[in-house]
Amino acid sequence: MDNNPLKHFITVEEYCGRYPWPSEAGMRWLIFNAKQKGISNCFIRVSRRVLIDEQAFLRWLEEHRGVAATPYKHQA
Repeated sequence: MDNNPLKHFITVEEYCGRYPWPSEAGMRWLIFNAKQKGISNCFIRVSRRVLIDEQAFLRWLEEHRGVAATPYKHQA
């Protein structure tokens, strides 16, 4: 659990300017599917803008390094 009250939030554009993965489209897909992927704690919505908790997202990436992805099943 993160006890740091001073979290660092960045925009999708800022994240994509700093890191090579995921692409902007990929990040937006992760945001859209955040609840299903278990990463909704990495994002906050302010009006229409989505901000990324940079440290929480990087921690999630590290925890899932080398984990085989489960196939995505499109639900109609």
